[in-house]
Amino acid sequence: MNRRTFGSFDNRKVQTAVIGSGGSDKPALLPQERDSALQFRRRHGHHTFWCGELLGGCGAQLSARIPGDRVAHFMHHPDANGRRRPCSRTHIDEHSADHLYVRHALVRWLSDLGLASDTRYGDPAATGADIFIPVLRVVLAVRLSGHDPAEWELQNARLRQGGWHADWILGPHCGLASAVRGHSETVWRSRCSGTGIDRVTEIGTADSTGTVRWSPFSELSVGSEGICREGTAGPHAGRREVSGAATTVSLRYRDPVLDALEAAYQLDDIAEMRRHYMAAVWRMFRGDLHEAVQLRTKLARYDDRLSRAWRVEIGYIVA
Repeated sequence: MNRRTFGSFDNRKVQTAVIGSGGSDKPALLPQERDSALQFRRRHGHHTFWCGELLGGCGAQLSARIPGDRVAHFMHHPDANGRRRPCSRTHIDEHSADHLYVRHALVRWLSDLGLASDTRYGDPAATGADIFIPVLRVVLAVRLSGHDPAEWELQNARLRQGGWHADWILGPHCGLASAVRGHSETVWRSRCSGTGIDRVTEIGTADSTGTVRWSPFSELSVGSEGICREGTAGPHAGRREVSGAATTVSLRYRDPVLDALEAAYQLDDIAEMRRHYMAAVWRMFRGDLHEAVQLRTKLARYDDRLSRAWRVEIGYIVA
């Protein structure tokens, strides 16, 4: 699709948006099929949708339009004069928010492993994200597009000079595999798929022919040398000594309360979120300092959603 600005005549079918604000990184995919779109509306009826800046969009508000005789799509809100706002967003199909879905899947996985992370988006933001794991000095660099090996060499060199080990996770159409393979034994790939309103992220390793071996996150771990499949790493995989601290970080930490909280978050069940959140907060006051710090880091993921629950409102256009 060519990059262009559209006016009041625009009939492009925008399928992806972000939730909450133009600068949000929480993605939403509106299915084109009416039944799935109505299910989407039931799940997200109290959300606002935006042409996300991290999607390469204009940052303006969108409405979810679900016509009876055409495919469902997001539509830009008109300006004060009733005209469509100009937008030069390039990618609008079902894959246009995949870098955000990949990022959320990786951060959720790291949280399950007991690891805090920090995400930084590049320029342009829609090309990927860098997920830093400070305690391991590891960065998971997601790139769903890009074909310039020289630019990649510069980015990789900057990370190495900063003392970071980088695992590059490339999208299906990213042309940097040969460059990455020249510096690493492993080329990681990602893909997003799904039907209806749910989208599933997978990652895997690609061999020299491009064939990918996909792995569920339950089979993966991470250490100071990056991502590895369990059972294939060295003797110290799964634990990392933290310099200056009399402790280690367990990379297979699971918590049933936090698992239930995450499930409620995915379903946007505010009542259940509050119940499990408060159970975790209560445990913070009863546990030792180390557990309290871990729990506080994990609970930060849910703070914004719970604080906004009472004031979020959305208007849908349904024909």
